[in-house]
Amino acid sequence: MGAHARAAGGGPKQASDRAGPNYGRVSRAALLAGASAFALAALGASGVARAACVPSPQIIATPTSGPISSNGGSITVTGSGSISGGPGGDGVDALKCPITTLTNQSGGTISGGNGVGGFTGGVGGVGVSNTSTITTLTNSGAVRGGSGGLGFRGGVGGVGVSNGGTIRTLSNSGAIRGGTGGRGRGRPAGFGGAGGAGVSNAGTIKTLTNGGTISGGSGGAAGGSTVIGFAGAGGAGVSNASTITTLTNSGKIAGGNGGSVFTGEGGIGGAGGAGVSNAGTIPTLTNSGAISGGNGGGFGTYGVGGVGDVGVSNSGTIKTLTNSGAISGGNGGGGFGVGGVGGAGV
Repeated sequence: MGAHARAAGGGPKQASDRAGPNYGRVSRAALLAGASAFALAALGASGVARAACVPSPQIIATPTSGPISSNGGSITVTGSGSISGGPGGDGVDALKCPITTLTNQSGGTISGGNGVGGFTGGVGGVGVSNTSTITTLTNSGAVRGGSGGLGFRGGVGGVGVSNGGTIRTLSNSGAIRGGTGGRGRGRPAGFGGAGGAGVSNAGTIKTLTNGGTISGGSGGAAGGSTVIGFAGAGGAGVSNASTITTLTNSGKIAGGNGGSVFTGEGGIGGAGGAGVSNAGTIPTLTNSGAISGGNGGGFGTYGVGGVGDVGVSNSGTIKTLTNSGAISGGNGGGGFGVGGVGGAGV
């Protein structure tokens, strides 16, 4: 046909902007259809996330391998129950789903697994790891991080309770402690791993109340076929890098002792850990119990003893500190060379 295409009804069809191609234009129907599809996809994704968390109580009354993962409900460890993480694994995880109440009864145990050995020892597992929300965590038993693995560089000990999310209430009348650092062994030197913190917070803990014991793990020793050893530092009792709104202690909060160098070998003993180490914000810290820094480690036949750490170390903000108990630093490490310096109370 010619340049003018003819319509079925006859005369030449005139060009029309409205009838021409919609360059850069989208119809209202297409917009609505796209928006509906996006909304359904978003609802579907959130529905899948919600469906993954089906709350139901989990009761642990016998020795059980971890990790026990939250499903959005409660977790209870009875006096006859225990949870033990596998090699380097956690005891309890709240990574995607929240925990309403986590209760570890007297006699119950939640522990991270020990790190595996290697050139660099594996990190110990965490006792309780939270990146979601725990409404109430109550411990009357024992919660502990796993020990670091043996290596030329010993592995770091696991944290007792690690929080990167929100814990509204943490109450302890039992024992929470970090894992021991792994031993460092090798030639010409060996490096012990650092101990884990008892409680480590990088999120928000609204209320932390301790009437029991919270302690950092001891630093790893150095030695055993080593010419010179560098022992690991002890972990902090409570380490805060974010916000603990209220910290109340009527029990004991202690930093871990530094690791020691084997007798017959030389080196440097590990530094002790702080009782409370704050690089974030603690609006209210009230102590009627004991807060102490860890002792420095010994240094074997020759070398330098580790430094004892302070009871309360603050590079952040503590708005109100009220003390009617005892806050003390740790002793310096000893040996046959130069003794370590002791730590201050605050």
